[in-house]
Amino acid sequence: MAMRTTISLTLCLAACASPLPPPSLVDSLRVLAVRADPPIATPGAEVTLDLLIADPHGADRPLAIGWAGCLDPTGGDPASCFDERRATRLGDGPVARLVVPADALDGASETLFGVAALVCAGGQIEWGPGRPTCVGGQEELFATKRVRVAAETASNPTMGRISFGGIETAEDGEVLRINPCSLMCGATRVSLGVDGPDPSSLWTAFGATAGEFDVPFVDGTRPTSFWSKPESGGSVQFYFVVRDDRGGVAWSVRDVLVVEGVE
Repeated sequence: MAMRTTISLTLCLAACASPLPPPSLVDSLRVLAVRADPPIATPGAEVTLDLLIADPHGADRPLAIGWAGCLDPTGGDPASCFDERRATRLGDGPVARLVVPADALDGASETLFGVAALVCAGGQIEWGPGRPTCVGGQEELFATKRVRVAAETASNPTMGRISFGGIETAEDGEVLRINPCSLMCGATRVSLGVDGPDPSSLWTAFGATAGEFDVPFVDGTRPTSFWSKPESGGSVQFYFVVRDDRGGVAWSVRDVLVVEGVE
């Protein structure tokens, strides 16, 4: 009898636990993507690096960012580029640049250049002989990127149209006003047009600061998912990140004002 009580209690604890937030919900400071342009670089080439950062509750607080990189990181882990003596500091701020060493391949057909970034929210970054530190900050995040080095370069995928319920948005920064109940209340169909060097390898991540996507990760060049609005409506920021199997990345951000009820 005691055994039955224990099993019942365990099942109740599992069933009564708070549900996990949906994977598409962006409700905290997060690095959603790190982009290298180009994602595959040739020896001697310059690579531009940037990040897609979401900070939905940061109230526009300052974000300090520090970058470091190294050729052929230990164990293939770019995070080791913050610790190794041979690491190269790539700069500070939202954008960094690296120049791939001319002898990077040294007889090999391919190698990796590891990149690591430290994001410090509300503080500043101090560099020392070892790993950089976030001083006076409220939160910090690490992000990494593997840049492939090869004899032939590659380009990032591209993202075109984005539509909400058939209404297209033109560009980042535009505020779109939608009313999911204009005809009948229900989920809003969100679709994108994406393309890349290898269309068969594309997949897109859907994210938003409120509400929920029924499918957060979608393959193909016409990814579509249905978004259910939060009960309160209001302003929602959407994040769309497309990736391919070559390390390519592209993204777009959309601001949407959700109108409640039937107009």
